[in-house]
Amino acid sequence: MHLDSNVSSSRQSLDSPFNVKDLVRNPNFSLDKVRTLFAEYEDENKMKIEDEIIEDIYTQTNGHAGLVCLCGRAIEDNLISKIKGDRILSHGVWVRFKLISLMDEIAQYQTFKRIINSLLDSSAMTAVRFFRDYFLLEDVEHEVKIVDTDSADFLAAEGVLIPVTERAERAFRLSSPMVRNIVLQRVILKSAIQSFDKSIIKESVYDSELYRVLWNWLSGFGFQITGQWHLINRNDNNGRNKHSYSDIVITSPRAQVIVLELLATATVGELSEHYNRVLNYARLLSANESWIVHFTCEDDYNEKSHWPSDGLLQQELSVAHFYHDTDFRRVDMTVCWWNNNRNDKSTYKYAVQL
Repeated sequence: MHLDSNVSSSRQSLDSPFNVKDLVRNPNFSLDKVRTLFAEYEDENKMKIEDEIIEDIYTQTNGHAGLVCLCGRAIEDNLISKIKGDRILSHGVWVRFKLISLMDEIAQYQTFKRIINSLLDSSAMTAVRFFRDYFLLEDVEHEVKIVDTDSADFLAAEGVLIPVTERAERAFRLSSPMVRNIVLQRVILKSAIQSFDKSIIKESVYDSELYRVLWNWLSGFGFQITGQWHLINRNDNNGRNKHSYSDIVITSPRAQVIVLELLATATVGELSEHYNRVLNYARLLSANESWIVHFTCEDDYNEKSHWPSDGLLQQELSVAHFYHDTDFRRVDMTVCWWNNNRNDKSTYKYAVQL
């Protein structure tokens, strides 16, 4: 992958293990290869990068050589100066940088500028909608058998999807979570996808539509809105169980940080898990508020909503459940938070006809 088309790929010498100016033709790195690459960098710079950072880089890039090198370059250019006397780059520092600045670093390279501009073109609207509906919330192992071959071929040519060559039928996978986040933040947010199939509401639609509403509402006042998808893989009695959720983080002009964790049709167990998870994530970001935002079509859900314990609510956790009917003509909202003035849990209900 040639990350900067303004620089010749004929240059032979490498300035560091994280050179991103040269053409990389290697297959995707394994996790061990990524660890080896960063170990060389640690030795050269007399420092330690926490293991969680290296594993996250591998996950986010799917081992793509160019993207791995780009993450390393971003660390070198932006985070080395933040290392203290112990010479350890902490996972928390990486998480905050990834959320706030990494996509800006990636988007400045000519290759990604071209991809973003291509997907923002009006002729790509069908392909972007196709991506949102079938790939936005999936991991890199998920395969989609293609019926819209034109959109799939276009996205593959742009490097967003990769064909599954070992299958007889035509199927594609997401190229990497990092590319997905680029498309989410730089394309879907700005593209005019204003319609969706109301009979099949997907998590990706909830996420992208709320993301766009927040951006249109708050960005003009100096707020920064960023979002990322996460996937949790578990093994249970029924085999592999995949559960997805997303984060939207709002940063105010006064540097206040609010974390929104989005779920769709979550079980009681999943909600309980995320009540704790969002607080841990918020601590990494030094967030001022944490919200669970849950969408569901389950009948009468707001009459049996599942809330966190008082102890969790007292840690600045708030919850909003949104029930809507299958036609999306009625939305009921129920919100719960800790009222410090009354030293008690407070709830609020509101319904609207659309």
